[in-house]
Amino acid sequence: IAGEIQASRALTNLVGNGVATVVVAKWVKELDHQKLDDVLNNRAPDGKTHEISS
Repeated sequence: IAGEIQASRALTNLVGNGVATVVVAKWVKELDHQKLDDVLNNRAPDGKTHEISS
């Protein structure tokens, strides 16, 4: 169970850091809405969609 708690803590930290990054960028008026939309929709800067590989 300790491993599950650690994994949950890591995931919470990752999500929290991502949210904080967006909030601060918006707060200081540096958020690039187009780039954020492209990244969240898996579009590369060249306009193509790329699959994530492991």
